[in-house]
Amino acid sequence: TSYNAIFLELQLTGIMCSLDYVKAIVNSSYPREFNPFTDYIEKLKPWDGVTDYIGQLAETVQTEDQEFWKKSFRKWFVGLLACALQDEAVNNLVFILYSEQGKG
Repeated sequence: TSYNAIFLELQLTGIMCSLDYVKAIVNSSYPREFNPFTDYIEKLKPWDGVTDYIGQLAETVQTEDQEFWKKSFRKWFVGLLACALQDEAVNNLVFILYSEQGKG
């Protein structure tokens, strides 16, 4: 951790403190781990049980086999979320975009 960079950023934003104070805060047990992804997911409204948000997202990509794409995307995306929310989760799917040379 660059204490000087943190200290300078605080000074530039008008927060006056000493470099020793910055070091004490950073090295203490006060800073808590923060994951913006899980924070966002946990603050979402409960699913209404009807709206297919993953399907809507999949529809933003057009393919030659749209049904296969939507099914595959859903499996991959659910695995992605599981990995983001559970340390022990594993997603064995790989998301690959492919097209002929010169397209898109």
